[in-house]
Amino acid sequence: MAEGYSAQGSSEVGALAAPTLSNWRRRWRSSKHFLRSKPLGTTGLVIVFFFAILAVFPGLFAPADPKAIDSGSLLESPSAEHWFGTDFAGRDVLSRVIYGARISIFVGLVAMLMAGVVGASLGVTSAYFGGKYDLVLQRFVDALIAFPSLVLALALVALFTASLTNIIIAIT
Repeated sequence: MAEGYSAQGSSEVGALAAPTLSNWRRRWRSSKHFLRSKPLGTTGLVIVFFFAILAVFPGLFAPADPKAIDSGSLLESPSAEHWFGTDFAGRDVLSRVIYGARISIFVGLVAMLMAGVVGASLGVTSAYFGGKYDLVLQRFVDALIAFPSLVLALALVALFTASLTNIIIAIT
């Protein structure tokens, strides 16, 4: 019989199959220690979690309908009723920001995933083929890096129509 395995095997398999309460307690203590020892990371995690909750449930937090037009309150400054003020159509800016967070997070996540896939694919093919392909790819990437990324993204969006897909591609 191989080392590390018992004839019965039930106790070892059971420990691997279902985490025990002591494992959960140890993980909880370890997580608490990590969060306490890294206050900046914890603060960042809380902020990201807060905005993720806002984006997932905008109806719970938005004070008004983001599309509701109120011609009586055009371009108002921030007040108790409209915390961020109103826009040129009298719409509540805070509500529009909260509802817009959903699209912003979606664009950021999809662009990040696409950039990871494209970057990993180019890196793997460059390493596999090498030679002239690698050299041409390096020069192309060097030329892209020479431009400021925001200017390049704005130029790509201006070149194509301003759709959500083209914005994601430009950010990627």
